[in-house]
Amino acid sequence: MAESHILRNVDLTVPNGQMICLIGRNGVGKTTLLKTIMGLLKPRSGTINLAGNLINSKSPDQRRNGNWLCSSRKRYYSSSLTVKENLLLGLEARQKQVKKAEIPEEIFSLFPVLKTMLSRMGGDLSGGQQQQLAIARALMGQPQLLVLDEPTEGIQPSIILEIEAAVRRIIETTGISVLLVEQHLHFVRQADYYYAMQKGAIVASGSTDELSQDVIQRFFGRFNSRRGAESIQNTLRKASLRDATANANKIQNKEFEISAHQISSSDSATPQI
Repeated sequence: MAESHILRNVDLTVPNGQMICLIGRNGVGKTTLLKTIMGLLKPRSGTINLAGNLINSKSPDQRRNGNWLCSSRKRYYSSSLTVKENLLLGLEARQKQVKKAEIPEEIFSLFPVLKTMLSRMGGDLSGGQQQQLAIARALMGQPQLLVLDEPTEGIQPSIILEIEAAVRRIIETTGISVLLVEQHLHFVRQADYYYAMQKGAIVASGSTDELSQDVIQRFFGRFNSRRGAESIQNTLRKASLRDATANANKIQNKEFEISAHQISSSDSATPQI
């Protein structure tokens, strides 16, 4: 059977309470890596650890039900349920069942638009609203790690900025870790650290404060065209982003790791979500 999207020597860590961003042009293996982390693809070798626990043998459902949720570019929500039903469904991923099913006010603080649309069907929301719903639903499960696969794809600049600000607030007020794949440079700079991928391997890494023009030219695609950058800058001039509080609540240190081993997969064997 022919193999493709092979990942080699992938070694990364997502520290507690930080956002780590995977960058690279289309087709270099970023989404394949996320699918492997989520259990949708099985690594041939290597280890995947969450909070010190080896989870290679865990199914996707077991990983989600272990308080580890994903909001992907496919948007983790149901179009046939209302916004409220989607959010309450997120409670099922909690390890400890709640006595009363209710939506915490913190969710609406992060995504105010959802509070005004509780009775709307998920499929009737705009793309930006659907992505906010997907992230909010994931948060209802109180995950340790939030995995975001290009959450701003196809979304207007003003909503991109809202999602950026919400993700930073999530990290700084809960201690949740975030693994992000993103092409918008402005969002990438909100991360603490980056890993750059090329041909299935991590070939560069560093603090996002030190992203050089050379790295940007090598690893970013069409989303960082002059027009796209100008759209973000124009939106920034019109909207003020609040800095999230620096004195955030912290949870015990938890790290996610993938040891440096080869991970390979076949397209024909890719499980469906």
